[in-house]
Amino acid sequence: MKNLINFPILVLIVCLVGIFSVQNVTAGTFSQNPTESKLEMVDKAPEYPGGQMAMYKFLADNMVYPKEAQEARLQGRVLLSFQVDTDGNIKDISAVSSPGKVLTDEAIRVVKLMPKWIPAQNKGKNVAVNFTLPISFKLPKK
Repeated sequence: MKNLINFPILVLIVCLVGIFSVQNVTAGTFSQNPTESKLEMVDKAPEYPGGQMAMYKFLADNMVYPKEAQEARLQGRVLLSFQVDTDGNIKDISAVSSPGKVLTDEAIRVVKLMPKWIPAQNKGKNVAVNFTLPISFKLPKK
């Protein structure tokens, strides 16, 4: 029951943070695969299939606030970095910052479940880019 109570809060936080993140990404700077030459900008950003709202729904439907984190009242933002390769696969997921390992593990678990993305494009060719996604975990006040 505790997970269900926190679910709407998690959905709201994911959506609000996701909107901020995606807006920055579509107007922002990308790095191509480090083994290749550095690509500063792309013509078309990578996109979750179905768009932003579909990504928010996927995150909300699949994210579970870890019981251990709930009991410890652990909350905050997990900032994940990953690469969307030229085929739309998500690779090299890592946490840039996090309030705790249990929240990091949950955020990474859910990103690994994501379907292939629509890859970024530059000059009509698919390119690999790095993507940063913040996911916030917030518990209701007692």
